[in-house]
Amino acid sequence: KATSVLGLHTEAGHSWYVSEETSLGLDGVHDRQSAPLVYLPTKREHPSVVFDPEILPQETILELGALLAGLNKPSTIWPILGWYCASALKPALEKWGCRFPILNVFGTKGSGKTTTLLRVMQLLFCIQEPKSYDANTTRFVCLALMGSTNCFPIAFSEFRQGQADKFLRYVLLSYDSGHDPRGRSDQSTVDYPLLAPFTLDGEDIVEDPACRERIIAVDFHPEDIREGSLAWQTHLTIQKYEKHFRPWGSSYLRFCLETFHSAEFPG
Repeated sequence: KATSVLGLHTEAGHSWYVSEETSLGLDGVHDRQSAPLVYLPTKREHPSVVFDPEILPQETILELGALLAGLNKPSTIWPILGWYCASALKPALEKWGCRFPILNVFGTKGSGKTTTLLRVMQLLFCIQEPKSYDANTTRFVCLALMGSTNCFPIAFSEFRQGQADKFLRYVLLSYDSGHDPRGRSDQSTVDYPLLAPFTLDGEDIVEDPACRERIIAVDFHPEDIREGSLAWQTHLTIQKYEKHFRPWGSSYLRFCLETFHSAEFPG
């Protein structure tokens, strides 16, 4: 069986994380020949996800986790860590009726937004080729991206008030309904799923009142990562752990699968 949506799926009573070439289950990483559910390649834009079969020592997992918490001040980094960790559970949360918010990261140039999201968080959660997409990109690209995955975060950048207002429609729709129906010339309709968790960053915060109720807003300041600061020193240290990023993320996804199959999990 195959799916065109990367992410978390349940097949034959077992949950799997599906990437382009492999699937991650409780017993490890499976290739396309042995996995019960595989990815159906499409020509649409989608994140490049790769799982790592390496199992990190508990000591390394804890060391890296402690460093992540020091990448910025607590009020900045903890909402980001929490949102990214929760994104792996997005389909399960929505199954319970929980709506998943959008992460809005804003701040002036040089405040560390791109470095944190692309060079740390996306790599940490098994995205092999981190990239961000312009918030002013075409409707078709947005629809393709938001339907390509149900738990691996997509990054949209360069948000400016008054210039990317059309993008606010996706903030509202992805949170409220998760669908964007579109009409055809023959009066039929096509329903595009808006499944992906996504971040929106730029120098401006999203000010629309309806959108503000559907986002987690995180403010970045250049002085918090100035040279010599704790965050600056932590970033230099965490670069030495970059080879462990993907194994760390794969270990976290295994932890999520173990949670799904535990007696304490309400689903």
